Amino acid sequence: MHDLPPFLLFDLDDTLVVFSSGRGDLWEELSHRFAPRLALEVPPLLAALRAAADDFWHDPATQDSGRLELVRSRRIIVDRALDTLGSRRVAVGQEMADTFTWTREQRVAPLPGALETLTTLRARGHRLGLVTNGSGPFQRRKIERFGFAQYFDDIRVEGEQGLGKPHAPVFESALSALGARPQETWMIGDNLVADIAGAQAVGIRGVWVDIRGQGAPPADGPQPDAILESVADLVSTASSDRRPR
Repeated sequence: MHDLPPFLLFDLDDTLVVFSSGRGDLWEELSHRFAPRLALEVPPLLAALRAAADDFWHDPATQDSGRLELVRSRRIIVDRALDTLGSRRVAVGQEMADTFTWTREQRVAPLPGALETLTTLRARGHRLGLVTNGSGPFQRRKIERFGFAQYFDDIRVEGEQGLGKPHAPVFESALSALGARPQETWMIGDNLVADIAGAQAVGIRGVWVDIRGQGAPPADGPQPDAILESVADLVSTASSDRRPR
């Protein structure tokens, strides 16, 4: 890892806090819990839920608006899954969807070394920005719950700004707020399209956090300028005391 620049932008979910990993485990957990009430067997219910979730979150027509209305999105996913299985127990399905949403929120936690890394970076004089997609209330709860606001000079949440990553104005507005130039800024995140390609499009160096241990990204997709196993690697492999100019 090269010496760190004076300005650093961070993603939130699966960069600083654990969020999407374990999604399948939670669907499986809830399938065992709710299958009897839905008069269904666990394997087909779990398969239908995973398929419906994958279809929903990989559909460009639903993924952008879906992350801004998570309660509604999870209800749609469960409704679609139950429809494929011929179940009409709507109230139980909605309870299952809401249980997924709030259980997942309760299980959000800072990734190992995340808070310590932010503390170290601030002590070294770096100026930090948080740029996160998602709804305002959901993301702000995480920010407040773990005290992230104290580390950042600027925080931008998609649901509050009306626009999210990878759109260029999101990164450009973050640079402006920090008084930074693209060439002296890095974006650190886990999403190759939203975080890495979006930042690179405006001249920001993209540092990919490979939280899932995927290794090198596909050759036909966005290519990060650097790869980390976790944000803690930022300070464990860089020793400079870089201050903004």
